[in-house]
Amino acid sequence: MLINEITKANLNESNVIRDVAKELNIPFAIAMELSNKESSQGQFDKDGNTIVGDKNLKNKAYGMSQVRLPALKDVNRLYGTNYSLDDIKNDANINAKVGLLYFKAQGDFYGATDYIEQLRGYNGGPNAIKGDVASANSYANDIFDKAVMNYNGTDALENFGLNEASPWELLKRKIKPVVQKDKYQRVAEKLHAMLLRKQKENGG
Repeated sequence: MLINEITKANLNESNVIRDVAKELNIPFAIAMELSNKESSQGQFDKDGNTIVGDKNLKNKAYGMSQVRLPALKDVNRLYGTNYSLDDIKNDANINAKVGLLYFKAQGDFYGATDYIEQLRGYNGGPNAIKGDVASANSYANDIFDKAVMNYNGTDALENFGLNEASPWELLKRKIKPVVQKDKYQRVAEKLHAMLLRKQKENGG
């Protein structure tokens, strides 16, 4: 069960994201929150026009993943695809795939070692992966927090290598930056609840 998927204006687009995320072995929770962050309206506006962002830049951003030409070129070069600007403007499936491939590329080719670093790279480019760009840090932390807190069951991050029986190891492996006590308070509370449940299930 998930929480944020039902708030999406077009539920078909959340199904697109689910399918692409599954194909690329990316947690749905991360993929959906990434899309929510990039374009709350999804791929198209109410009149059927492609959502356009970064209008002040030479290379504008398009659709649910807000893909820009430099990211598109990177994906085509790194993964051997041949997608065009028209593809990412007019096809929600391709837009989601290019966006999530660019997210994946941060780990496959640019050295990101966890979801936080991949999200930084998605927002600020590979130079932002190690935490030197404040805006990319904030972007990544916001998405990761929501992905941890808003999804459970088959959509929970625990199903992608996060060991529910060792939640503190989860934090150590997945959150490399210095953990700020107040910022991750909600995460800590959820993990503490997991520990208590496991203790009860295992009879202490």
